[in-house]
Amino acid sequence: MPHYLDPKNDYAFKRIFGEHKHLCISLLNSLLPLEEPNRIVEIEYLSPEHAPRTPLGKDSIVDVKCMDATGRRFIVEMQMYWSSAFTKRMVFNAAQALVKQADKAVPDEPSRTFSSLQPVYTLAIVNSKFPHKDEERWMYIYQVADIENPSRILEGLNFIVVDLETEDLVRKIRSRQGWTVEKKRMAVLWLRFLKETSYYSTLDRELAENDTIRMAAEICEEGAFTREELEVYDYYWDHIRVDQTLEEYEERDKKQLKIIEDKDKALEDKDKLIEELKKQLTARSH
Repeated sequence: MPHYLDPKNDYAFKRIFGEHKHLCISLLNSLLPLEEPNRIVEIEYLSPEHAPRTPLGKDSIVDVKCMDATGRRFIVEMQMYWSSAFTKRMVFNAAQALVKQADKAVPDEPSRTFSSLQPVYTLAIVNSKFPHKDEERWMYIYQVADIENPSRILEGLNFIVVDLETEDLVRKIRSRQGWTVEKKRMAVLWLRFLKETSYYSTLDRELAENDTIRMAAEICEEGAFTREELEVYDYYWDHIRVDQTLEEYEERDKKQLKIIEDKDKALEDKDKLIEELKKQLTARSH
């Protein structure tokens, strides 16, 4: 029985979607809210000089970045757990991708105008701790909008967040309005593949019968990785475990600090009450 590496791991994720264009296209078309005429047909991966650059450390590395024939930019993120830093990172990377379009591809080429800038789509797949859960939703779409009139959108930046931790995920995808049966089917297969594939799991029959998903699974087989690559894979999990431990400590410290603050506030209120009672007794004695 083959052993599969977890495709949510940063290294495996990039191997699947950062090196196989048709798999990346399939994922994007399955999960992005694009109308059928606007489906992605072909992409090219952005070279480092045209990809968003972030000087903020390892956690700021973009997972997969690409561009289609119309110039639309796509950023695909796999986030093991949500954090406030990840929110800022998404916005930063998307803004960088928009700004990078103004760079001249050819030295003598005329500068591009603002009207020629193409939209940027960030697809963020979050494995756990997404804080803005809605009982009946699994996908969350963010754009720059007028607060008092949300239908008025400033075009350019689009953020699509998929919560893998959503309860009854398959049913909610299948009940989504406006999507074709095929789009829903592939969305279900891709998210099941990401959610269910692990070292000791067997590939479910429904997943194995789909050529696209089966190829993604084969890329994840342990035997397809060298010893050095498996060490990188394991290092990523070590990094995640350290981050989670630090976050747990931080949450524990915040809770303990809140308990102390509440006790201090209760004592302060008690002292004020005692002082008030003393004033009342003094006033009565006179």
